[in-house]
Amino acid sequence: MESMKHLIRDSIVWLVSIVGITAIYRSKLRAQGPLVRVLCFHDVADGHWFEKVIQKFTTRYHVLTPAEFYAKKFHTEKINLLLTFDDGYQSWVDVCAPVLKKYNCKGLFFVCSGLLDGAGDIARTEQFMRAQLRITPKAALSWEGTRVLLAAGHTIGGHTVTHRNLMDASSEEMQREIIEDKKKTESMLGVTLQHFAYPFGTEMHYTARTRSVVYDAGYQHTYSAMTGFYTSELLDIPRTLLEKNQSRTSIVRWIEGGYDMFRMIQGKGSIHAAHVPTQNKGVV
Repeated sequence: MESMKHLIRDSIVWLVSIVGITAIYRSKLRAQGPLVRVLCFHDVADGHWFEKVIQKFTTRYHVLTPAEFYAKKFHTEKINLLLTFDDGYQSWVDVCAPVLKKYNCKGLFFVCSGLLDGAGDIARTEQFMRAQLRITPKAALSWEGTRVLLAAGHTIGGHTVTHRNLMDASSEEMQREIIEDKKKTESMLGVTLQHFAYPFGTEMHYTARTRSVVYDAGYQHTYSAMTGFYTSELLDIPRTLLEKNQSRTSIVRWIEGGYDMFRMIQGKGSIHAAHVPTQNKGVV
């Protein structure tokens, strides 16, 4: 059933791309300013695949550092990309960091402090990944590994203590997940966190109340997992989640608007219409 859904999805993405609908979509958005998209990876086990993807990004697009993203140093002709990573995997150090260094790219890595706390305990991390991340267990990132990423010039963000669905959390639990996670990560790394990614990150997983707690905790920027091009009018920064070992051709179609169009056809609407202006940031 899942494979059939993906086949239908990929066919629609291919169709809207090949007939030029995505080109029209990009043209309309470009009239409002530079095209900017934030991508999200999770565990990256295949170094060859990752290098080919990053190589494609650096030749076809303009890859931003987090600092350039916030300074709005956008290329006016090419699509701008910001690379982000969620949860906390050892592959970030073993696989991603060397490739990013080779191509002079910097990433924004969102970590769960509860996962990093248990990195030396295989049983604990396996339980976390099965129960909280809902995935087959992988090697977890450690606090030391996170320091390696920092030393390489990457940026660290918060992602809660246990990757809890915040819609199911009480006010007290939500406070703990967001605030205690921030305090722990800042204490362990000696940095101030400014960036937060909602666990799961769809409209079903957070509300304005959640956002208010995040900003009250001292975060400056919030990231969803809803696809779309970024504009400064959006309250939460949209991200397009890439799939494991997704083909470069498919990724290009997603980046250039094919997956956005698919979601609109599904009736999910445009990310640009689904959010409120930034001046309402943090208001419940």
